Order: sequence, then structure tokens, then C-alpha cells
Amino acid sequence: MVNGKVTADCAPCRNTDRRLRDPLKPLRADPLQVRINNVVQLWHGPVRREPMRSIA
Repeated sequence: MVNGKVTADCAPCRNTDRRLRDPLKPLRADPLQVRINNVVQLWHGPVRREPMRSIA
């Protein structure tokens, strides 16, 4: 306890608690990765969770 407040036991636990509270920083979009993703999407089509039944 610090100043009458219950705190985490160790520094890694405190860091984990802080990381869970703090919002994530926005990601910068990489133009090359966006272009690669778009090409793959056009070539392979949308990804589906269900298996392809037309092959069987």
C-alpha cells in the first residue's frame, strides 16, 4: 500500500496496468503495404471463413 492505496506488487505488474488503461497510438498507414494488400485482394478475392464447397 502506498499512501493508503493498494498498488501492484512489482514494476512489470504496474506497467501492465498502465498499458491496459492508456489508449493505443494511431497507426500510420504504409502506402506500399496498402498497395500490396489491394493487389492481393483483387487477385485472390475476399477471404472467407467457410470452406470452399465448389471444389469438393
